[in-house]
Amino acid sequence: MENISIISDPVIKSTKTYSCDSLHHALYLAPDMLRHCCKRFFVNGQMRGDVKVYSVHSDEDIDVARILTAKRELYDSINRGEETQCSGCPFLTLDMWGDLDKLKINILSIEPHTVCNMKCTYCSETYYGGLKAKYNLRKLLEHFLMEDAFSEDIDVVWGGGEPTLMDDFEENFSLFAQKLKPKSIKLFTNAIKYSSVIEKYLSNGLLTITISTDAGTKETFKKVRGVEALEKVFCNIKRYHNTASSGVVIKYILTEDNCSFEEIDKFLGQLNKYELNKSHFQLSADFKNQDLGNEQAKSLMYLYKELVRKGADSCHFDDHLRPRWNRKIREIYDSNDKQESEFQLIVDYIKEFQDKAFIVWGAGQIGYMMIKHSPLFEISKVVFIVDKDEKKHGTRLCDIEIKSPDSIKQVDYPIVIASSRFYNEICREISEMGISKDRIMDNLIF
Repeated sequence: MENISIISDPVIKSTKTYSCDSLHHALYLAPDMLRHCCKRFFVNGQMRGDVKVYSVHSDEDIDVARILTAKRELYDSINRGEETQCSGCPFLTLDMWGDLDKLKINILSIEPHTVCNMKCTYCSETYYGGLKAKYNLRKLLEHFLMEDAFSEDIDVVWGGGEPTLMDDFEENFSLFAQKLKPKSIKLFTNAIKYSSVIEKYLSNGLLTITISTDAGTKETFKKVRGVEALEKVFCNIKRYHNTASSGVVIKYILTEDNCSFEEIDKFLGQLNKYELNKSHFQLSADFKNQDLGNEQAKSLMYLYKELVRKGADSCHFDDHLRPRWNRKIREIYDSNDKQESEFQLIVDYIKEFQDKAFIVWGAGQIGYMMIKHSPLFEISKVVFIVDKDEKKHGTRLCDIEIKSPDSIKQVDYPIVIASSRFYNEICREISEMGISKDRIMDNLIF
């Protein structure tokens, strides 16, 4: 970790510190604990992440002041250079984070149970087992509202376990939407159980859902996800897609069991069958593995290229996959001629970016990691960065100027979106600015 630096000015004196968006501004609700984040990373071969705030045993443990104290203590420990749950995390960023003087949650992840009707091979033991919340969601909401703990531009994420199996799911979902009026609502579901409230919020444009499929055949689906439900899941995806295609993201998590080209071709066949080629896609891999295998890397590239060729509205990697992919790209980028033949599909893709110039949309953690660690930015150039946060305009990230989004209208450089969580929303914003979708670069390789 870099040394903390002091930036002095005749008028302004500020301090850069280490933190992240999750530590400063997020809260993740688990059945028996609160978490700062859902990030996962490896240190000396051991997986870390899902950083804990504290354990929860009853409603009385849900307390804004206590949460804020725990966040401050962790934040201070990090910046004293002490060993913490966050030590070694690649998402820690040296920036003008400011003091944690008030809890203002702008990301609320609601995962209050681990009840699920699947048992996926890649799932953490944290996320299955049938645990239910040791607190009342509605009481938690009332307490946080009374303490003014939510940001005005909050994003809400529902996960689990399977959210639709939660007691009073539809009532609670509607209540949080009405009370918080979030900027966005995202929900992760396996789509075995169809929900009318999901359909309602999809139709009014307030909800985005992500559904993992992870197979193209019934046999592989059963092997990876533990149940026989491939056709049912695709049928429900189609129903949701017919309601609002822009709000549906189809996810494929590659494992050792589903990464063959044959299985991927079968998955592509299912997309054809259900008329889902023109959809939003997210790609990932088993987060419990520190690195991508060679076959997974080649299959990811193949799947990505085929989805784009078949007309995908968008296709990007999630935050769990990106660090693993960047390491694999680094390995291939630094490889000798003998290796190039094995990874020719990826090598050819890398070469497309030689001497290109780009604009990066997003001056947050993902933007920082892209520019700092991706070998693609060693052979290309970032002209400038744009971000909606006005406080960042005129400052620099990795010695590159940050400007307002309107700046992209004045030039014609391609745009790389440095975000997984808000990728589709940013695409829509760019389109609403009258800028052609053709300027948005594939961010897979970055």
